[in-house]
Amino acid sequence: MEIPERAFITDDDSRNNIHTMIAKCKCQYCNGALEFESENFQESGQDQRQIFGQFVPCPHCNKQTIIYLEKLAPQDNVRAFLKERDESRIRFLKERNESRIRSDSRIEDQLETAGIIILLIGLVAFLASVFLAVTSSQIEWLIVGFAAVFQGSIFFLLFKGFAEVIRLLREK
Repeated sequence: MEIPERAFITDDDSRNNIHTMIAKCKCQYCNGALEFESENFQESGQDQRQIFGQFVPCPHCNKQTIIYLEKLAPQDNVRAFLKERDESRIRFLKERNESRIRSDSRIEDQLETAGIIILLIGLVAFLASVFLAVTSSQIEWLIVGFAAVFQGSIFFLLFKGFAEVIRLLREK
């Protein structure tokens, strides 16, 4: 059985200066670090990544946890793993970037909505000025109304133009 790279050699004087291989793993409950002598490891099963040993009490949480050794992968498997990991990261970053673009695309809609609201405010101001011009017989109110409609339509066109520019920039 191979010992994982995480294991290390320690020199313990209480054992007659015999070098002992110490392996490390983590508690399945508290994630605390566990150390054990690899020669006392008794295999009880395995999966693709780990070889399981016996149950021992965790020195941190006092629960019975299983000790394990990580399997060592051949060099080709390590390269394949690293390549797959890098490709996975690239896919994740692309998906995250695309989701940001989709969520930010609402700004065009918000600009267009703001332009429509400003145009409607100009139209309401125009109607109010026509009403005031008719009821007060002052023609100057019509000038104010036309100015309000003109201003609302200019802002509407500006906002619509900004929204289109943003859409065109996103497509590039």
